[in-house]
Amino acid sequence: MRTRFALLLFLPVAAWSGDWNAASAAKYLDGRAGEWAAWPRAAKEGGPCVSCHTTLGYLIVRPELRHTLGESAATEYEKGLLAGVKVRAAKPAPPPTADNTQAVLAALVLAMDDARRGSGLSPETEAAFKTMWATQREDGAWGWTHANLEPWEVPESDYFGVALSAVATGIAPDGYQGRPEIQANIAKVKHYLEANRTGQPLGNLLVLYWASTSLRDLKARGVLDELWTRQNDDGGWTLASLGPWRDRPNAPAVAPGSNAYATAWASAMLRLSGMKPGEPHMARALSWLRARQDSAGYWDAVSMNKHFEPGSMMERFMRDATTAYAALALSEPNGKAANAAR
Repeated sequence: MRTRFALLLFLPVAAWSGDWNAASAAKYLDGRAGEWAAWPRAAKEGGPCVSCHTTLGYLIVRPELRHTLGESAATEYEKGLLAGVKVRAAKPAPPPTADNTQAVLAALVLAMDDARRGSGLSPETEAAFKTMWATQREDGAWGWTHANLEPWEVPESDYFGVALSAVATGIAPDGYQGRPEIQANIAKVKHYLEANRTGQPLGNLLVLYWASTSLRDLKARGVLDELWTRQNDDGGWTLASLGPWRDRPNAPAVAPGSNAYATAWASAMLRLSGMKPGEPHMARALSWLRARQDSAGYWDAVSMNKHFEPGSMMERFMRDATTAYAALALSEPNGKAANAAR
């Protein structure tokens, strides 16, 4: 039987976990979430939007860091982001021809929150799923942000969005994925993911692998084998290994060898899929990450697309994502898994 998706819950431990500092990672991520909340370009009705680079990873990892650090409550930024998502989930659905990135991300983050709390499917999550399905196109995908920015805002990112919709559906509590009224929608998701798999970046296929551990009858054949063949001897992955990506001659230079973003992303997708930290490939990847946290708490990464103004919000977007997913990968499970209803 396939491994089921598990949201990871953790017992309080010291701020230092092995050779990495969970407290400093949390401090960095909280600081960036605060900057995002104050940034005018992030403003939406009800609160800041959920972005693939900064706040999606934050909402996934920050509850796990809270358990790791023995904190008693969610941060003000977690609360604010989720409150905004709930406000917008109650609004009428835009047409399927629109950019509906936020519809998919809303269903995902609210389903994860419900599954983590173990309190069943909330009315707000029900509303978010209704909006998600109402904005699904006939081909099974959603309109996605296409800003010519790797790795989440290019045409291939439609696939990334469909895979995230599959994750959301699979992890939603109360047996949500078995509801008769959404079976046609789920069938479109599965067909799209199978029909459009060829040529996808491996980074997107790792989300397919994550989804396959919770959504019934979704296949991700060969993804792990491909990932292992691309892993470097030092345990990490190069940026190119998670591609293919477009040639970006104006992007900042990337150092040769294993890359923090690529290694954090791959490791986090594996952890979200239920892989144990002691699995040999995983253990090597986690060792690589432990050795490369900056003293300021983050794992560094640069834009895959172009140079941004030093110190700007945009310059640190890839650092935000890398830090969130590295911290998620390194957080140790205590065995108390909230399994998705199937």
